[in-house]
Amino acid sequence: MKRSLKYALGLKLALSLVVFVGLAQVARADKILDLKSQLTISKSGSMQVVETIEYQFDGEQHGIFRDIPTLQQTASGKYYSFQVSQGGTLRDGRDEPYTVNDSDAATQLKIGDANKTISGKHVYQLSYTVTPVMRPDQAGDYFNWNVVGTAWKVPIEKASATISFPAGVAPLTGERCYTGASQSAASDCSIYTGGSEVRVSLLNSLPAQSSGLTVNVLAPAGSFDTYLAETDATNSGRSSGGSKAFNLITLLLRMAFAGILLFGLIMQVRRYFSDRKLKSHYTVIAQYEAPNNMTPPMMGLLSDNVADTKEITALAVGLAVNGYLKIERTAGTGILNRKDYQFTLLKPADSSLSIPETDFVLALFAGQTTVLLKTVDVKKIQAAIAKIKLYLTSELVRLGYIDSSQSIISSKNLTEDGAAEWAKVEGFKLFLSVTEKDRLAFHDAPEKSPSQFSHFLPAAIALGVDKQWAGQFANLDVSGQMSWYVDPAHAQFNSLLLVSELNSGFGKAMAATMTPQSSGSYSGGGFSGGGGGGGGGGSW
Repeated sequence: MKRSLKYALGLKLALSLVVFVGLAQVARADKILDLKSQLTISKSGSMQVVETIEYQFDGEQHGIFRDIPTLQQTASGKYYSFQVSQGGTLRDGRDEPYTVNDSDAATQLKIGDANKTISGKHVYQLSYTVTPVMRPDQAGDYFNWNVVGTAWKVPIEKASATISFPAGVAPLTGERCYTGASQSAASDCSIYTGGSEVRVSLLNSLPAQSSGLTVNVLAPAGSFDTYLAETDATNSGRSSGGSKAFNLITLLLRMAFAGILLFGLIMQVRRYFSDRKLKSHYTVIAQYEAPNNMTPPMMGLLSDNVADTKEITALAVGLAVNGYLKIERTAGTGILNRKDYQFTLLKPADSSLSIPETDFVLALFAGQTTVLLKTVDVKKIQAAIAKIKLYLTSELVRLGYIDSSQSIISSKNLTEDGAAEWAKVEGFKLFLSVTEKDRLAFHDAPEKSPSQFSHFLPAAIALGVDKQWAGQFANLDVSGQMSWYVDPAHAQFNSLLLVSELNSGFGKAMAATMTPQSSGSYSGGGFSGGGGGGGGGGSW
């Protein structure tokens, strides 16, 4: 009993120290202005790492430290072990002294002179080699790496990495990047593959001690000489005491992350009430057209601050309504009689389409003119959808509707202009959602017509009022405007039946295709913080 109490008190003290150190770091307001990594993977399976860190000190410090994990726990409870070899450190282009401290789970580089202090902005360059970094997978040779770890004690404004594979090794399609706290499937990042290089960049800043950047890349099987292999903790050079220490560190980090997530939730609540207060300053008046020519997906995101199935379904239906593709429900197959949907490309993407529409068409058809939804390249469509969501947010930021300093510590989401535009979007939503009786009370409302139903249907879907919009046309024959959607089970369509089918069948099928798989075709990835490398650092 006494031993348990002693352990609990020790754990509480250790956690308090973690929180205290973290708060001290935040209070000092150090930050990383830019973190660039050059990762060069050799045929042998080792990787040369060069990190260039532009660090802004808030006060007098000796230098920075960098914690590089040498042990990664796998989903099976075993471990991958990495060998780290130092290659030197520079500060502002000149050699800088450093010391190396090895523990059971990490190597720490402590850079600087204990007898000197520095301040202001300095550029550090760290060079080291990690062996091995690739592992075999059922889909090929898998590179799963935390370009930015989740344990940095300072916020990071910008981060990017270039991953160079050996000559003759071209990464396969399906590269992915993830951001956020450990286990997050968010993708607030861009990733591009050209030849044997993969480039990844953050799209927004990262807060201190909570968020990282992870990249997943697949290469052809058998491209490397050595690979990672799972080992027991005791077989990786760790003593039982070391295992306990590692488990304690892991527990402390998880508790710290839980605290950060709680803080993030509190900030989300603050943003909600801040947005609501801004919105209360504006009166919602019925609008008969989309405000400022905003696209349906942009209106959907501005309306509820969420980009999900509604926005992507609205985008697909908008392409069909505008004559770019046809959607046809095919007969159900198998004992569950599941529906599928066939897309037919009627005309190629052209300059009149928006960037999200073009990305969606190219990913959906992938060079074909007819494709079944269940046979599309899921990775391509998910990658396109992730890009579309990021594009929608960046456009609202560019227009000045969403606060550009989006981060976990930001206390607001909408700007004043954004709140004013939100009121217009809600006014348009009001027009789309009212009953026939209430519609008569509107002044100068456009007369209902079959073409009007199809024209505004994508916006109604994005704003979540498609059922109400369809209800306004329940007694009007709109079948002549629905050649873009074919269902062999229904010879005659009305507005309510169409919307019901889009929600119960097409929308669910789209959602299933959109849902990111936790690991895709390669196991053990699909989220932030899931790879080797990473770690963090700060100043001392």
